[in-house]
Amino acid sequence: MQNITSSACSTRNQQLISPELKRSIEELEAVIAEKEKQISDLKIEKGGFFRVVSHDLRSPISRIIGFADLLKKDLEDNEELRFFAENIEAAGWHLNKLIARIMEVEEFESEERDLRIELQDVVQFVRDKVAYFVQEYMEKEIEYSLKVSDPEIKALVDSEYWSLIVLNVLSNPGKFSPPGTAVHVALDAVPEGVRLVVTDEGPGFKEEEKHLIFKKFAKLSAKPTGGEIAAGLGLYQAHKCVRALGGEISVVDNPPQGAKVTIIVPNA
Repeated sequence: MQNITSSACSTRNQQLISPELKRSIEELEAVIAEKEKQISDLKIEKGGFFRVVSHDLRSPISRIIGFADLLKKDLEDNEELRFFAENIEAAGWHLNKLIARIMEVEEFESEERDLRIELQDVVQFVRDKVAYFVQEYMEKEIEYSLKVSDPEIKALVDSEYWSLIVLNVLSNPGKFSPPGTAVHVALDAVPEGVRLVVTDEGPGFKEEEKHLIFKKFAKLSAKPTGGEIAAGLGLYQAHKCVRALGGEISVVDNPPQGAKVTIIVPNA
């Protein structure tokens, strides 16, 4: 009886719509469909553009690196010219890594995938990444430390997204902090889920730049202290992954100097 009544109401409602309003709705639906098609076409075009740019840029860069390496070997007896050849080679590798980083983020964004939520040992993963960055920034004498409230903390997360979150929020402090400073990492279970906190003694974020922290390709005043790549993608990607997992990420000052990044991912 209820279904019959609902059907009758729907029929009456359609009859009440004037022909002019019906045409307007149909025209609006056609416009929406056309815009959706244009967006889809632009995404495909964008993907093709980045692939072409990546290939066309990497080919000459590879030649530059190769020739610089040959020059470096031929100039072993000329210290001054060999220095220039080494710098050309280093700049080539730097540019190559920057292109790879941009492509990595673009591919991540264009990939349509469902979250694969599984129970993960988040402690061991964070511990492994901290150990990695201890080695990565050893020359800069940046000390990474990890404090865990419970060695058995597990979380229901997508492993790829969790990996990107941890890698991005741990790499930034080492990249932008002055030599001889410390990065403190803390992992604990909270009522809301799992909390990861990273504090550093770097330059922090200027008040007028804080609205740009999670923006894509945001260029802030802070510069890498060891010539590392800085494309403005780290916190952008971390933010995107955290929100996809239903979590929250925040960045505040860490007096007297530095920044504090807090991530809470719901354990559900």
